[in-house]
Amino acid sequence: KSESSSLLGKRKASKVDVQTSPLKSNSILGKLEPGSRIFVQWNGDLFKATVKKLFFDRQVPMVKIHYDGKKRHILDTVPLEMVNSFINGEPHGIKRKLADHATQS
Repeated sequence: KSESSSLLGKRKASKVDVQTSPLKSNSILGKLEPGSRIFVQWNGDLFKATVKKLFFDRQVPMVKIHYDGKKRHILDTVPLEMVNSFINGEPHGIKRKLADHATQS
């Protein structure tokens, strides 16, 4: 698959969604978890994504993600250094959804 075709379906982040300063990799490590909503930097642009899995057992830590706008089954694995920041500063998407569901029951 070519690089240009892999960008199809990725949703670029608007300037309103982006936090003012990108998070450093060491501060991301403690907060990043499956379900986290993040911005991924690719070729100078930011794309919205959801973390699906983390791989810390590799030489370079990797993150399996789903880009917004792509079909559910299409996942990409990117190095941790491509994670720019959390969307709206809220890294714990899954825990929040589960807590909201429990309070509604």
